[in-house]
Amino acid sequence: MGEAIQALEAYEVLREKLGDEATKKLIAYVDEKVKGEVATKADLELAKGELRAEIEKVKADLIKWMFLFWIGQVVSIVGILKIAGVF
Repeated sequence: MGEAIQALEAYEVLREKLGDEATKKLIAYVDEKVKGEVATKADLELAKGELRAEIEKVKADLIKWMFLFWIGQVVSIVGILKIAGVF
């Protein structure tokens, strides 16, 4: 309710300075610009979904590279142990 009172007070101040028609045009212009700049809930949900998909992709790639690294480490250790004569 406080926002409505502030908007009404702002309208009254502008109307006194600019006149009724100019104030209405200014408010319409600001409303149009604000609606074009503010993200909607649907925009945020879409971005959240895209972010989740990207995170899942990165997780899968990370797990793949971790397994490749571990296999390389095991092969290296076995090779070193064979050279050392343990196996």
